[in-house]
Amino acid sequence: IGDTVPVGDVSYRVTSARRVKQLSDPLHPDPPMRGNFILITFVFTNNGNEPANVSDIGLYLYDSQGREFETDTDAAMNLPQDKSIYILDRVNPGLSRTVQTVYSVPPDARGFELEVTSGFWATESARIKLGF
Repeated sequence: IGDTVPVGDVSYRVTSARRVKQLSDPLHPDPPMRGNFILITFVFTNNGNEPANVSDIGLYLYDSQGREFETDTDAAMNLPQDKSIYILDRVNPGLSRTVQTVYSVPPDARGFELEVTSGFWATESARIKLGF
């Protein structure tokens, strides 16, 4: 966490990753969503010369048992709107965007790594150890 990980023409820097038991509705009308979630905040930077897509498609979370988890789209509705990823958000060259993803995991899951990719049509990937 905290290291910049280049993947093709983009890079990722995870700024926080934590286990949470509930996600509050950012608009506050609904009660918090309860479960076992991993909430990850990262900075996506476009180091290329053309706009790049930041998407949760291809952002997989793995645990020490080798299980693969996709983002939880229902839980993502409880993320702050300014940090949510919409299907194909574009980031212009030389710019960065701070975003969050959330994964539903079983209570016994440990040893997490986040797989990041070079974009929507990912040809390159890397894993970031989250430290818990």
